[in-house]
Amino acid sequence: SQDGEPIGLLMIKRKVLSDPQDGWYSLGITQNKELVFGMVHLNVTAFLPNQKGFAIHGINRSNHGDEIILFDDNYNGKTPRTQGVETVVINGIIQVTSRTNGETLIPKGGFILQGKGDITGWMLQNLYPGTPLSVKMTILPETGDLEKWLRVEYILSSGPLLFQNGLAGPFGAFRKEIVENKHPRAVIGQTQDGKILFLAVDGRRPGHSLGLTIP
Repeated sequence: SQDGEPIGLLMIKRKVLSDPQDGWYSLGITQNKELVFGMVHLNVTAFLPNQKGFAIHGINRSNHGDEIILFDDNYNGKTPRTQGVETVVINGIIQVTSRTNGETLIPKGGFILQGKGDITGWMLQNLYPGTPLSVKMTILPETGDLEKWLRVEYILSSGPLLFQNGLAGPFGAFRKEIVENKHPRAVIGQTQDGKILFLAVDGRRPGHSLGLTIP
């Protein structure tokens, strides 16, 4: 996006850096350089001792309200400026939970949970300093080869799926403007015999290249 946040699911060396976008497809790459295409979901749950886990609603993105968002040291140094409650976690231990205006330094190797809206009262009552807190992230494939998804090391979200099992798309939920207007495009595909294809198209440069529509 324009503020530098990756849009959609991004995973590098099995570390999830941002969460999926509804209706988007993803490309997974295994350790053996196999490709898998499909729609995946991400389940992020935080755990306190002897308590049922609670949901984390997003990773390294803006808080839309009534959410808890996790920011790790892959983000831009500080949490976004916003009124809410933040919990700082280092080495799996809660350091502090307090009301904040954001812009809190993210500790190296640690993370911050930033809450807004009604959920902040629960955070103040339950996320005590000195308490262990762990986070589990699970990739849940909706489509594609499950066995391959289990071996994926890298995931990149992308635009509409152009072809699926030989049928022309577009597949996925995207704004009409994204699909029908000309834009720069980057495409990756795989033929039935395993050949990997790349296409890069410049755009938005009148007299040089306007780009392509999805059709």
